[in-house]
Amino acid sequence: MAELHICRPASVDLRSVRRCPTCEQRRRFVGSVAAWYPTVWTCCSCGDAFCVEEGRLPRPWARAWRQRSSSEARQRWTQAAPRVEAEERIRSLILEATA
Repeated sequence: MAELHICRPASVDLRSVRRCPTCEQRRRFVGSVAAWYPTVWTCCSCGDAFCVEEGRLPRPWARAWRQRSSSEARQRWTQAAPRVEAEERIRSLILEATA
């Protein structure tokens, strides 16, 4: 199934290690940061996604979604920018959006 995004903002992936509410342990998380939107964090272990405003995001009604989600998060983790570099990219995204 193809996804359709009418007005999808540019985003930056960010690495972080934090406590996962589902796993109840410290885990690697990859966050998707976009200008004007809350960061969506995905646990590289369990595949659950969270954001500050909404808490845990809805889980899809699909077979093997957890394995696919955690696999995708681990792949994004390896390509994600370290925090300082990601913050610079985010600043440039915001400057582009306001220009």
